[in-house]
Amino acid sequence: KPNGKAGTIAFSWDGGPGHAAYMPEDYYCLDSVKMIELKEEYNHESVALFVAWMITNESWRYSYTRKISDEREKLLSCPLPYKDGKIDVEGIKKLMKTLPKYNQVF
Repeated sequence: KPNGKAGTIAFSWDGGPGHAAYMPEDYYCLDSVKMIELKEEYNHESVALFVAWMITNESWRYSYTRKISDEREKLLSCPLPYKDGKIDVEGIKKLMKTLPKYNQVF
């Protein structure tokens, strides 16, 4: 039985640390993979893909010998666009739809 929940982001701590992927279906993962579950108001496929991409964009900070630890996890950042003091969900959705091959993903 899969132990990863559909609609979450799989975040690798080991092997290829710092890489993240949106998982639209239930999946199997080891203890070296963390599941990131977005709050309900942000839980949309486009937003999750954007967050996974932004997390992976920071993966250059980690390597096999410089793995993500509990301490480094607290320092992890994920820059997101804001509008009127809130995360701009609609802006993220619009941005993602402009990407090539977006329609083939969903």
